[in-house]
Amino acid sequence: MEHASIAGLARELARVNGYGDRIEIIKQNARGWHAPEPVDLLVSECYGMAGVGGTMIPLVAELARRCLRPGGKVIPRDVSVWLAPVESEAGHGYVNCFEKARFGFDFRPAAMMARSNIYLTYFAQEELLARPQSAACVEIASATTGRPIRSNLHFEANRSGRLDGFAGWFESELCEGVVLRTGPDTAPTIWQHCFFPLTHPRRVEAGETIDLAFAAVAGESGLPMNFHWNDQYLLGSFPSAT
Repeated sequence: MEHASIAGLARELARVNGYGDRIEIIKQNARGWHAPEPVDLLVSECYGMAGVGGTMIPLVAELARRCLRPGGKVIPRDVSVWLAPVESEAGHGYVNCFEKARFGFDFRPAAMMARSNIYLTYFAQEELLARPQSAACVEIASATTGRPIRSNLHFEANRSGRLDGFAGWFESELCEGVVLRTGPDTAPTIWQHCFFPLTHPRRVEAGETIDLAFAAVAGESGLPMNFHWNDQYLLGSFPSAT
């Protein structure tokens, strides 16, 4: 099922590969759609930023409650958010580029917004400052629109370095015994890591405790998730022009 025009391409791909009589492409928004009969299996690629962001997980859960037969399965089964403090030269340089004048212009008013943004990138395992921890695990079939994720994590730095922010990624159990991993300790996937930068990077020493109050909450419309890390969050507006 797909509501965008790419559904036509999916239909043509099924036809030219000899599956046109066995695969039905339904061009429709899944919200509000009812299956003609209860289904045995619901499969989707429902991952957003850090796995849980975006609009898809609650939509898939609604569809499962509406269309899945008792005992039916949902793939993926769950998605968990993983976080770790990180020291990243590339991330630090990119986020703080507005602090420097360029071509004779001062961009410092943009610096605060840049440090309150979330960036997609890839981290190497050696950039992490502590052992990763799971902030939450969401079961897809029972996900509820607007349900916040909140977690207080306490990391122990395994080396000294500059704390630039936090790296985020996800793991997902597709079905029993089959897990999709997207972290820095695996080969890169199409799902990039998230970088939650600190407003003021700081020095940490090996053995020091690094605290993180992490939250993902619904916006005014209920979707998608807005992320908060310690006292920082994604800025939703620009400074007033009046």
